[in-house]
Amino acid sequence: MAGTVPREQLPAFLAGLREAEVVAMVRVLQPVPAPQQPDRLLNTAQAAAKLGCSKSYLHRHHQQFPFVVHTGRRTLAFSSTGIDRFIKTRTQSNGG
Repeated sequence: MAGTVPREQLPAFLAGLREAEVVAMVRVLQPVPAPQQPDRLLNTAQAAAKLGCSKSYLHRHHQQFPFVVHTGRRTLAFSSTGIDRFIKTRTQSNGG
């Protein structure tokens, strides 16, 4: 390929190769994102155990939590991934 490029166009050709090399190197060095696990819905007992609170507390305060999923008119489930995020956010905001 380089043997067919006219001599006067070689600097531009080399610049293009260098740019392609840099782009490829950046892509190689970027971390590969971990595959996301599917979210699991937890029942009240499982969510309470994970959060370290009582089932009745979860039911009384469910409107305050971003990880609550309404599965029926009076039925709640709790996103496991949402709880993990909630715990991580609370831990970070409390300096832990």
